[in-house]
Amino acid sequence: MNFSQKFLFMAEASLLVAVGLLTPLSAQAFGSISGISYNDLNGNKIQDANEAILSGRQLELIDQTGNVIQTTTTNESGFYQFSELGAGAYIVRQVLPSNGKQTSPNFITNLTLGSVNGQWGYQDIPSLGIVGVEHWGTIAPDANGYFQTPIDLTGPTVDLNKWLNRNYQTTTLERLFNNGHTIEAEYSSESENYIDLGGEDFKLLQFHFHSPSEHNLSGSNSPLELHLVHRHQNGGLAVIGLFLEVGQENQALGSIFSNIPSIPNNGDQILGLENFDTNALFPEDSQGYFYTGSLTTPPATEGVNWFVFKTPIQVSSAQLAAYQAVADSDPNNDFLPGNRPLEPLNGRQLNEINYQLTLTDNSVIENLNFGSKSVPEPGSILSLLGLGGLFFGSKLKAHK
Repeated sequence: MNFSQKFLFMAEASLLVAVGLLTPLSAQAFGSISGISYNDLNGNKIQDANEAILSGRQLELIDQTGNVIQTTTTNESGFYQFSELGAGAYIVRQVLPSNGKQTSPNFITNLTLGSVNGQWGYQDIPSLGIVGVEHWGTIAPDANGYFQTPIDLTGPTVDLNKWLNRNYQTTTLERLFNNGHTIEAEYSSESENYIDLGGEDFKLLQFHFHSPSEHNLSGSNSPLELHLVHRHQNGGLAVIGLFLEVGQENQALGSIFSNIPSIPNNGDQILGLENFDTNALFPEDSQGYFYTGSLTTPPATEGVNWFVFKTPIQVSSAQLAAYQAVADSDPNNDFLPGNRPLEPLNGRQLNEINYQLTLTDNSVIENLNFGSKSVPEPGSILSLLGLGGLFFGSKLKAHK
């Protein structure tokens, strides 16, 4: 996924672990992972003084093959630990009771972009110093991570509208831009287009295309994929992916495809596309997948919240041809093909929010805490009285 250069100034550090404290253990042969489980009554993702620890909560440790390799339960102090772990990728997952709702971890709102030390493209061009997709890890260290994007999406879907609250307004797009890797439509910094994700606002920055699609759906790709990129005020990113298939003309994208022939060269742009309705892009069926992955182009930083709708939207063959023609119109355009190869899941569970982390040799990760609260069944006396969550935990105890 391309991310406009004007948003890449934020930092040059790589994100290894979304949450937790990494400390070397020189005298220990293996690493460990630990934390607590607590009753997050107010849902603020922090254990407050009046919030009890939760004993007897089951947790699973999943390796990069997707297998559960250890299980444990929290002790009387709410503490859990997985030990004797070698270097590699791990997922820590809590098993919630039927009336439980997880509050922490949640969607990632803080992200620091990694570095890119060279020119990248989809094809290797040594004479120009351009590093192709198969070797991005040599110039973008984050691209070597375990939790990368794109992936093959399989299995049951969920209703993404239960997680995504879209707040889009008809607006004037700031510009339509050929950046040499894709065609990108950018929103003004003053626009009021955003999504509410777990109570946090992510502002819509831009959308762009990849041809063929980057994500696969049960092993199959589409001619195009559209990515809408959103940013939290703390740097976190949320990307919505839409598959595009050939069919009827897409009226919502009409002004985009009709203007693409006017920006055939790398660096060309058109300013001020009026009356663009972002809501009109979406399919009626809101089923899809969410997971935590990465940017799909350098710096390929991990910790990106991904949402991909299963049902494709349509574009006409003429609209698809307009995009493909521009891709071939300038030798400096490098976006046909413009998709990164599929990356392994490495133990990630779709449609869940878990801790994803990379353990190095002789290291320990602490403070991977799980917050949760009860959600009463509809119509129950607790629900009617607004007392849900008051009886989920036990007596408050200190963490030993």
